[in-house]
Amino acid sequence: MLKGDHSFHRRWEIVLADNKTSIKKPPFYIRWFFPILVLLGLAGGAAALWIPSGTGWLRQSGLSGEAEQKSISDLRLHVLYITGGIIAVLTLLQTNWKNQVDRLKIDADIKKNEQDAEKNERDHIRQVHTERRSRYAKAVEQLADEKSAVRLGGIYTLVGLVDEWLAEETLPYKKRFKEGQIIVNNLCAYIRTPLQVDSYMDLELDNHPDPNDDLSSEEKIKIQEEREIRQSLLEEVKSRLTTISKDTPSHTVISSNESWSNFKYDFSNSIFFYPVYFNNALFENSINFSKSTFCDVAYFDNLHFKEEINFYKTKFKNITQINSSYFYKTARFSGSKFYKQTDFYRSVFAHDFIANESKFYSSCTVADSIFAGNFTFKSSYFNGPTNVYNNIFGGSTEFKDVEFGDSLNFEDIWFIGDNSINMRQRWERIKIIYNEFPSYSKISLPEEITDTNETRTPTSVFSLNFKDSIIPRTSCFTSIYLSCYGKYDFNTSDAKFPAVKFNLISRDFTLRSGKVISRIVPATFYIFDPDSWDKEKQKYTRMSKPTWPLDSSNNGEENKTE
Repeated sequence: MLKGDHSFHRRWEIVLADNKTSIKKPPFYIRWFFPILVLLGLAGGAAALWIPSGTGWLRQSGLSGEAEQKSISDLRLHVLYITGGIIAVLTLLQTNWKNQVDRLKIDADIKKNEQDAEKNERDHIRQVHTERRSRYAKAVEQLADEKSAVRLGGIYTLVGLVDEWLAEETLPYKKRFKEGQIIVNNLCAYIRTPLQVDSYMDLELDNHPDPNDDLSSEEKIKIQEEREIRQSLLEEVKSRLTTISKDTPSHTVISSNESWSNFKYDFSNSIFFYPVYFNNALFENSINFSKSTFCDVAYFDNLHFKEEINFYKTKFKNITQINSSYFYKTARFSGSKFYKQTDFYRSVFAHDFIANESKFYSSCTVADSIFAGNFTFKSSYFNGPTNVYNNIFGGSTEFKDVEFGDSLNFEDIWFIGDNSINMRQRWERIKIIYNEFPSYSKISLPEEITDTNETRTPTSVFSLNFKDSIIPRTSCFTSIYLSCYGKYDFNTSDAKFPAVKFNLISRDFTLRSGKVISRIVPATFYIFDPDSWDKEKQKYTRMSKPTWPLDSSNNGEENKTE
């Protein structure tokens, strides 16, 4: 018992040290349990012997003989019962207190084990992160190695590290994204690194000849190795972007699910001396190709760009195609040069398309597309045939001070620009034309693009502007529809011959309110009220037909298929 008592008090001292505020100081009957127990036993025994026989307490008087002895025995037995009951209650209290102490000790041990486990986990995570950063530093060094195999190994290591950071469940997403973006920046920097071959150093210069014929065998091997490395890098990036099927239905909201689509990509000042194919992918963040040179073909097919894409002062030395893609923010091509066939086909530009001061040395086609924002080619030059057909322009459309060196084909185009309406109203007008006229059913329109709360309006007062442009007489303008709410400038330049001078006439047009407005436009163009669509008749009820070569004009109804 004495040994157990010491053990109990030792446990209590340990628990009290670990849980200073968990339980109050033990009550006196716990601290003095054994002395009280002995005292109660002695006192109870003495009382059982002395009180019944030595006193008259608690006994019935007047008894004698056997009755008296029985009374004494009963009293003595009751005293012993009471003493035993008190000792039993005290023992139960002591046992309960021991149980509480034991529970506290167990809880303290569990908490300590959890703390140790958390500490070990934190130490392990720090060790993993340290090891990961060490691999990152080594891989970056490998990118500058002379051996192509070592450089390629460094790239695969960096790609794997990005995947590891994105999959790191112990960090919040912002931290994981930040770590991944740092590595992606290094991968982009590798793409931007100039190829260290003398004959390739000037590839970005205009009309620089292909140097392959003048290369030594050693240089050709070096170029081929570097081409394969960079193409492999781009393939690794593309394989980790959110994939978008060409069969993605209209009105589908696309989510990147924390893929590489969330990263920013800076390929500015790069020389792509190899084919570039981006297809079936989503870019949630901005992508920058400014001042880059595409020496081989550049294909951008079925892409979604959620943020701005920048091709400022970019050179495209081979065929360039942008097909079936969606641009949610501004697309910049100003100052760019296109040396071979260039196509913008079946795409949706929800914001501005800016290509001022650009040069097209071969054919250019802009077809089956929707431009909801402002569209501008101001001060640009088109040397080859230019085909613009089956398009809808929702904002300001600028061809001011543009020179067309070859024929310009304008066919089946709607201009609904109006500087008094916002983007949501503009999309409502666009969707009517898109849905009801078969020639525009080329590409789906996700609600994510059309259901916008943006209130931006065109920055220019002109819905279509050809002021001071030089257009060859071989050009053709067919089925051009102008919103009656827009303003237009068709005063082209005749600085070079033979050049087009539009046959402009003043056209009166009656609005729904009865107000008559005048527009000076080419005689062969249509004027219509985009708010006059009749769902039952499936036509615009207020449309002015061309007056030339027809003999007269009217504001009568125009069938949607005419």
